[in-house]
Amino acid sequence: DGHDITGLPMYRRARLGIGYLPQEASVFRGLNVERNIMAFPDVIECHTISGDFDYLLKVVAPDLKALSQFLTDRLMQVPGVAALRSMICMEEIKPVSSLPIA
Repeated sequence: DGHDITGLPMYRRARLGIGYLPQEASVFRGLNVERNIMAFPDVIECHTISGDFDYLLKVVAPDLKALSQFLTDRLMQVPGVAALRSMICMEEIKPVSSLPIA
């Protein structure tokens, strides 16, 4: 609407739906994003990452409808979560195995 948002803290920009810088994830820790993510049993892995987003989550759901409900009704409701991108695993090519450490 023409307002200058450059002076706003990143968490306020995120709440307005404006992208935030991945390297400033520490700002969102104050909003309990990580604590909320850890409380969801649907989330079986969570990693901080570089790039366009701050976190990479591995979520399990019985079907697409349940996944959609989790994403919209729960994950997107966490304070500090401004946007998400989901990808669906179609087929497992190489399963997780132990690390090849000598």
